[in-house]
Amino acid sequence: MSYNDVALAPGAADLLRTVAAAIKHHPDKYNQGNWCGTACCVAGHIALASGYIPVNPGQSDMVVLKNDPAPFEDRDRFYTSKVATKVLLGRDNVTIDGLFSGAPESDWEDDYACEWREALDDYAYDHGDETRLQREQADIAYRYLNMIADRGTLPAYTYSSY
Repeated sequence: MSYNDVALAPGAADLLRTVAAAIKHHPDKYNQGNWCGTACCVAGHIALASGYIPVNPGQSDMVVLKNDPAPFEDRDRFYTSKVATKVLLGRDNVTIDGLFSGAPESDWEDDYACEWREALDDYAYDHGDETRLQREQADIAYRYLNMIADRGTLPAYTYSSY
């Protein structure tokens, strides 16, 4: 682990593998760019797998705790990225910029960012085969999340403290 890498919280690697498998097997439920209907990004998948539900699916990246006994409109609302950060790192005084980015082609680690760019280029070249692009992006996310889980750390450039 390099000086700036940050270790995953206990159980986070297993959760990342679960989320990776869900993304791989249901690419139509994955959209790294935004929460769109029932499709969501990595942070959204982590929040859903951690017991949260969307406030306004397709309109917001806010979630509430599913088992909160309060009436839905009175529940505390959280951004998916804050929930996912807390789950992955075990603390909430940090942000994970790269992993949750809507632009993996520039913000993920080099090999995965390059593959993402290539998938986007192929999409443009193939005149918009959206199903193929979804499958390719889901596969890249699957491999990236599993690599992070196997390593047990987040890369330095995705972590910033405040």
